[in-house]
Amino acid sequence: GVQLWSENFDRKLDDVFALQSEIAREIEGRIRGRLAEGGGVHAENIATTGEVYALYSDARAKVRKRQMGRYAEAGAQLEQVVRQDPNFAPGWATLAVVKALNGTGTPDAEAGARRAIALAPNLAAGHAALGFILQQGPPAQGPAAQAALRRALELHPNDIEAMNWLANSLDRKTQAKERLVLYSRIVEIEPFWWPAVL
Repeated sequence: GVQLWSENFDRKLDDVFALQSEIAREIEGRIRGRLAEGGGVHAENIATTGEVYALYSDARAKVRKRQMGRYAEAGAQLEQVVRQDPNFAPGWATLAVVKALNGTGTPDAEAGARRAIALAPNLAAGHAALGFILQQGPPAQGPAAQAALRRALELHPNDIEAMNWLANSLDRKTQAKERLVLYSRIVEIEPFWWPAVL
């Protein structure tokens, strides 16, 4: 009895079966994240195939290590993830982050983050990715970036990446106390994660 999503489909009726498949994929993609356990806040609650999730998980681990040499490899894996399952929102969010970390294709990275949010509006990683990308510029969009990062933390208060990116975006003088609180919280959750420890 609740409307989750609606869309108008205006297409030519050349091939009825192709149109039917396209609409079915579109509907599935738009409601999968909304129907996921816990509202789709965490990537592991959004369904996909085992193969896609394994690729995603491996790429995600490479990104978390923050080793520049691993980003290209992670990016290639994530491109494969979104090719195999174009409706897997966590894949789009992490691919967007990799593109921003590589310093390539900010508009493309932003489009990927926004696609992740469209597919799974409650996915904290999608909002975190958007915030990270918006603070990269050009021009940097501080208030919009911080709003996206704060939204990610509302959804998932223990998202260390969102905390780190939010802390990095805060003013070193006027918001020093909030920065320290965020970095300290990250170290409580993940004591050896070097981006926060530094």
